[in-house]
Amino acid sequence: MSEINTETVAVKAPKARLKFIDMARSIAILLMLEGHFIGCTLDNQELYHNTQNTAFTIWNFVRGFTAPMFFTVTGVVFVYLLSMGKDAGYFQNKRVKTGFKRSLELIFWGYMLQVNLKHIGSYFTGNISSWVVAFHVLQCIGLGIALLLIIYGIYKFINKGSLATYYFIAGTIIFSFYPFFRHREDIGVLIEKVAAFEKKDSDALSRTEYDDIKYLLYQLSQDELETFQLQGVKTFFYKSRLANLDQISNLHALNKKLLKVNVEAETANGTHYPVKAPEFIQNLFQGPYSVFPIIPWVAFTLYGGMVGSLLNKYQQHIKKTWFPLTFIGLGLALNLFGWTMFSAIDSLAKHLQFHDNLDFVNNAWLYGRIGQVLIVLGVLMFIEKYFHIKESLFLKVGQNTLSIYILHVMVLYGGLIGFGLKDLFAAKLNPLQAITGAILFITTFVIYIKYIEIVEGKWHYLKTKTAQLISAPFRKNS
Repeated sequence: MSEINTETVAVKAPKARLKFIDMARSIAILLMLEGHFIGCTLDNQELYHNTQNTAFTIWNFVRGFTAPMFFTVTGVVFVYLLSMGKDAGYFQNKRVKTGFKRSLELIFWGYMLQVNLKHIGSYFTGNISSWVVAFHVLQCIGLGIALLLIIYGIYKFINKGSLATYYFIAGTIIFSFYPFFRHREDIGVLIEKVAAFEKKDSDALSRTEYDDIKYLLYQLSQDELETFQLQGVKTFFYKSRLANLDQISNLHALNKKLLKVNVEAETANGTHYPVKAPEFIQNLFQGPYSVFPIIPWVAFTLYGGMVGSLLNKYQQHIKKTWFPLTFIGLGLALNLFGWTMFSAIDSLAKHLQFHDNLDFVNNAWLYGRIGQVLIVLGVLMFIEKYFHIKESLFLKVGQNTLSIYILHVMVLYGGLIGFGLKDLFAAKLNPLQAITGAILFITTFVIYIKYIEIVEGKWHYLKTKTAQLISAPFRKNS
């Protein structure tokens, strides 16, 4: 009887597809294409990176929102579908097997896209670029999916509580470690910024350089300043804090010997974690090439899993007005009161002598991003409720995010193939050119998705013919 139920669930799953989730995925992948193209090609970004440039500020905000949206929605979709087989045993749920397969596929492509075929010969001589072992988007999502499955297995084994609670606890634990890693990252960034400033031919100090270094310095304790030999830098900023930019530059010129920083590799490596671990392992947490490290990014996928579980549990309520309003209200609360809440936690921890500098306030932006994703999901629920959303090219884009991501890395950054648009246009376009290029870039991928079945059919035919040609001599000999 249980086998019949499992088959029934598997057949009905596609009918229960929530179109607002596909809309969210489409928005996330299109924003990623736009953000990556403009971020890669726009010239002189420092010129636009200021509070007076409203357009750039909005673009930068949206760009920062894209990754949390992408990671969270991945968890939402995966666990929503995974939960449909909740009546089946863990290994009898087909989503478990396909999920682990998907996880490995993502990790494989993540590292494969960091290989450069132009330099493949040097790899065999041991001259391998450190970038090959970077921890990036696909690796992080792949690991996140594996953790979703492992936590689901623990939930099935314990068989108590709600699945959403398990994902909430796991996501919260990962976020709670972020202040520690953020602090170590600040030290590393500070060393890099001061070292770059020291190597400049000019004594001129831009407002961005000054503000960045000053902010990072004031995050450090006296012991850390001495450990990383940055005391002279802080003294410089103490003396210059009331000066204008011209005076600051002159002060720097007069105090060249004051700004001494030890930027030896072993010193900089002290900010990586785990200390003395291989670079491959460090990149998972906090290494020289931790683009999307486990902490905090996997937590977005786990919180997404929590949302996906709730959507499955309360599926009959999704189109009721109170349900999306709850998402929007919670999202607004996290953004409006998150900083105050985490500051209160820090103060309470200090008052109770639990920890003098818990720094949970650094988590406010993480939960703010989660809140923004919840707001978008709530709005999209309303759109699905009040408008008859049909299957469309826009939804189809959201259903093919992996192939879009892989191809965009190859086309834009030259991933795997070693040559991309970046080689032609990196930091060379003005705003109008960059925006026009982004529109064309997105349009190209939308056209690709429109005809993806034809492309995949041709690709499958090519693979089959190639395999037949390679195996033909062996078949004749046999």
